[in-house]
Amino acid sequence: MKKSIKKVIKLLELKKINNLTFKNISKLTGYHEKSLIKINKELKIYGKDEILQHGNKNKPSHNAITKDEQDYIMMLKNNSKQCKLLLFYKDYIDICNKDNLFKPRSYSAVCSVIRKNGSASSSTLVSKHIVIFKCVSFNLNNRVLKLYIAIDFKTSKILKIIFSRVSATKTYCDLLQFIIENYGLPSMLYTYGSLVLRAPVYGKTEFGRISAELGVEICYVCDISCEKTLKSVKSYLHHNLANEILNNKINTVEELNTFMNTYIDIINTTLPNTKNNLKIKYYPLYKNIALENIFGIKTKRKVLYNNIIQMGSNLYKILLPKNITLHKGTIVDTLKNFNDDTIKILLDDNIYITELIKKK
Repeated sequence: MKKSIKKVIKLLELKKINNLTFKNISKLTGYHEKSLIKINKELKIYGKDEILQHGNKNKPSHNAITKDEQDYIMMLKNNSKQCKLLLFYKDYIDICNKDNLFKPRSYSAVCSVIRKNGSASSSTLVSKHIVIFKCVSFNLNNRVLKLYIAIDFKTSKILKIIFSRVSATKTYCDLLQFIIENYGLPSMLYTYGSLVLRAPVYGKTEFGRISAELGVEICYVCDISCEKTLKSVKSYLHHNLANEILNNKINTVEELNTFMNTYIDIINTTLPNTKNNLKIKYYPLYKNIALENIFGIKTKRKVLYNNIIQMGSNLYKILLPKNITLHKGTIVDTLKNFNDDTIKILLDDNIYITELIKKK
């Protein structure tokens, strides 16, 4: 029964005329008898108009979450490593108790703020962004290829598939660079079973170094839902890709990868676990970051003489301004491009190109 204070006042005014009791009015209005007695006393003291004019009408509750507190909760959520709201809430309680800026809110109140601000139910994902990287062997027409796949954690949507003859750092870097250029910068990569990503060489793998410079964290986990998606993808490709290769007259791995750029959309619409109605948008890349100066093989080299360094069996001359001279033995950071033999020098936050002067 919908309660109406106007109806209560009208019945209380007619109480004596119609010989109504508080019990009768309670049944008609849904108000408790004690509440009716209280309203009746206030009606005699303050009058009808005073009771109808509620002090908090069109005003927020005294303990409502303010805009500043909502921004604070969303800031914590966007910076949190926890994907599940329940795990985030535990961290939220600890941070609130340490900061003492706002008192901790209830779990339902925090969830309400996150959903209201679009992090949990909006069509654009603004919460923590995680991409799953995986490399598996794939048998295609009696050829064993490496299948590299990137999947969005939230939607189980396939972002990119690359086939390769061998397992290499370059392919993982191509995956990451594609995601950054098309979706933005993910905050974390979930991966497992890959030595390229996991095994340290001189402290870090090249992919680990690239991820660290971009601010992308690598987490080694095994998620069941991701495994289901991977198995579904492999099963789908095993049953359908061979026919597609014949129909489209694909002969090389390069042609296959070009074909996969459009074929991914068909796979995403076919797989049952994919949430295609959600748009994927990661964090924007920092303005001062140039990807071409990060993706590559970074090493340290000593200057031999006349601004010349040696890479492998080749000699390169660093093309520096006339007012800069590097002394013999100076250590410089070099960056070798994955796609060609271009060598760049990273010196005092500046990038200098080199010229091949001797090839052995």
